[in-house]
Amino acid sequence: MENLISVIIPVYNRTNYLPECMDSLFAQSYRNLQIILVDDGSTDGSVELCRRYAREDERIHFIAADHGGVSAARNLALEAAKGEYVLFVDSDDVIHPLLVEALLRGLVESGAGMASTRCLGIPNDKWGDVTSLIQNSPGPAETRHRTHPEVLDDFFNGCSPFGVVGGVMMRRDLIGDTRFNTDLFIGEDFYFVYQNLIKGTDAVYLRQRWYYYRDHAQNSGGITSYDAFWTRFYRRKLVWQNEERLGRIQYANIQKRNGLSIYLRAVTNHSLNKADGKKARATIKAHRKEIFPALRIQGKIRYFIAVYLPFLQRALKKIRKLFKK
Repeated sequence: MENLISVIIPVYNRTNYLPECMDSLFAQSYRNLQIILVDDGSTDGSVELCRRYAREDERIHFIAADHGGVSAARNLALEAAKGEYVLFVDSDDVIHPLLVEALLRGLVESGAGMASTRCLGIPNDKWGDVTSLIQNSPGPAETRHRTHPEVLDDFFNGCSPFGVVGGVMMRRDLIGDTRFNTDLFIGEDFYFVYQNLIKGTDAVYLRQRWYYYRDHAQNSGGITSYDAFWTRFYRRKLVWQNEERLGRIQYANIQKRNGLSIYLRAVTNHSLNKADGKKARATIKAHRKEIFPALRIQGKIRYFIAVYLPFLQRALKKIRKLFKK
């Protein structure tokens, strides 16, 4: 295999993490790489670090940009990508030395357009375990080919490795002019994968979990503002609206139920302040005609309690805590 692989890595204030990420790329068994580093307006010295990498390895292409968010950074990298295939890696994560070779082989042999490995999330305080995890997973890689209808069903039911873009490899001709939605700053990767998946491609799953995701406080999953709630909800709305246009009501309904779950999680965990909680509740009320018909009986009950009787939901939560004791 002599295919060029473009590896896209957005960087924002990652001087503490980027060296390990880059070391995992330098350790790849497959060497024909174009490594695209896009600095998204860092203020911590990441720019200088990226420039040094570019000077030391001719495979590295560096782009310095103003701060526009991870979607804008990845879009710049897609414009610069020259490879027949594109692999997405985040700058605070690392990958197994055989990952690129395994995903590429799976794509070439199957003719599929997308391949991925599941992410293995590791808390920051246990990050030292990564080395032993890699050593204890030497290969060979095991892949599974899934037809488009199969992978589509897996995707909506949470059974595929395509929930995030880290560790995903795609044919560049499949991506075409599709780009990340810059209106989203959480869930933008899910939506980008979705946009490419619905083009009709088959997919390959790597059985091993060879993408190591660093779970730390700076991850976007920990953001709890109304804006964060809205982008999580809006991503699902975009998908369910498109699935309705395509006539796949069962998948649209899954996304509608997920939209309610986002709200329930936020109010149950008290992750929104009072003002943001009111705005989130108004958002769910405004989408009642779309969401409510997609809910099962239990979901309808939870909807009414959470949206119209929040004081009762708080009381029920206290009662559950008492029973747990």
